[in-house]
Amino acid sequence: MNRRLFFKRSCAGALLLSCPGLLARENEKRLRFGLVTDIHFAHRNVHGTRYYEQSITKLSEAIDVFNRRKLDFMIELGDLKDMGDIPERGQTLSFLDEIEAKFQTFDGPVYHVLGNHDMDSISKSEFLAHTSNYGSAKGKPYYSFVRNQIKFIVLDGNCNEDGSDYDSGNFDWTKAFIPAGQREWLQQELKKDDLPVVIFIHELLDTFSGIDKELCIGNAEEIVSILEQSGKVVAVIQGHHHAGNYSFRHGIHYFTMKGMIEGSLPENNSFAVIEIDKDLNIYIEGFYNCKNKEMIIMKNFTDEKTLLREIKNGNGEAFEFLFNSYYPRLRGYAARFVTDEEAVRDIIQESFLRFWEKRDLIEAVSISSLLFAMVRNACLNYLKHLQLVEQHNLEHLDRVVGQEELYYWDFNLSPEYTLLYKELQQQISLVMSDLPSRCREVFEMSRFKKMKNREIADALQISTTAVEKHIAKALARFSAHFKDKYPLDVYIAILAWLLSE
Repeated sequence: MNRRLFFKRSCAGALLLSCPGLLARENEKRLRFGLVTDIHFAHRNVHGTRYYEQSITKLSEAIDVFNRRKLDFMIELGDLKDMGDIPERGQTLSFLDEIEAKFQTFDGPVYHVLGNHDMDSISKSEFLAHTSNYGSAKGKPYYSFVRNQIKFIVLDGNCNEDGSDYDSGNFDWTKAFIPAGQREWLQQELKKDDLPVVIFIHELLDTFSGIDKELCIGNAEEIVSILEQSGKVVAVIQGHHHAGNYSFRHGIHYFTMKGMIEGSLPENNSFAVIEIDKDLNIYIEGFYNCKNKEMIIMKNFTDEKTLLREIKNGNGEAFEFLFNSYYPRLRGYAARFVTDEEAVRDIIQESFLRFWEKRDLIEAVSISSLLFAMVRNACLNYLKHLQLVEQHNLEHLDRVVGQEELYYWDFNLSPEYTLLYKELQQQISLVMSDLPSRCREVFEMSRFKKMKNREIADALQISTTAVEKHIAKALARFSAHFKDKYPLDVYIAILAWLLSE
């Protein structure tokens, strides 16, 4: 009896993974607020991708949107202003006053988070004196406030290791700390009540995400431990890293907002409307360079749709759940074909790694079907490498090197798929012919000749980064071509092949 490579289509759920923005129903909303960061306003020359003078126009556009939405509050995450090409205190204060006046045109409460550039040529006390936070937060570098039964805690990481404040450019921005007094205050705020908590901070806390440590708080691990131990923190929302970032650990989302300063008008800007629903799910409606995103509170990952969405969002805990859930089944499955236990472990681990690395390509598939397909393809490659293919009746694999395994629902070629096999050959050739010449050459060497990226780079005298870009472009073309043309199980076969190396 033929053993089918893929599960029945009835087992494959259709997964729509594009973030639709603010998805919570009106009656499920808890609150909405406007978010901007790294405005860096100043009357100074353009430097690289930073268009300082344009920031006030960008902010004005954001506030117009926020006012139309009638939001609960607005907050900026630091680096509100910058300084002149030749720093001067009085001039810097004039920049601050100008951008603060624009910031205060928001029709509702406004809040500031201190950033390192806010003290580049003035003191922290001067910045606080020339800006205004709503209510009891006025004049404070760190503080908390409550809206709709959610506590928001604003932290100030702009302190030296000895606890002294950043002052008038007399600091090293790569060395940012939250001093002992503020840490004690934070712990007390977390203990005061049972409200869920959202943290706002300029410098980053998620050192574990692989981000450059210079962008992070020097004692971030201590702070994160406090947040995790409380069991109350839903999310940490950060600035500072203009490119943006996202990570997840131990029930806490870490969202880094893209900087508004980056790029020129009219194409470039960055701001967001953040919605938190009654279940504490967070929906980010991004504008311009800021993309839409969902940050879902995970009670468990038994819902496959949610599981895949969270993996695509970079949720490490969701991926760990996937690994632990499927590893035993995949190990038993691979052991049917590969007797070496160590090789089986390597095959499965490599398949999971490939799944994680190429997660952005995965759409509209059954996770289980795709994982089993990837493991089978990896088994085939292993057996071919050992020159043991003939023992498994795989002589057909040699007819078209590198492609044949794509079409085998079983280790024996089933006659019912002969016509489909020929059609897929034609479609692959069509996609390949439409690729740019260098992209096609790189992809053939990677997928058909099984060369490593470094080997390809050396052979073509290009960088490994260039190789990776060519492969990614080809993968996207294949995925787009096949996902709407064939039944789901066929598309899974194609996708499994694309994700293999």
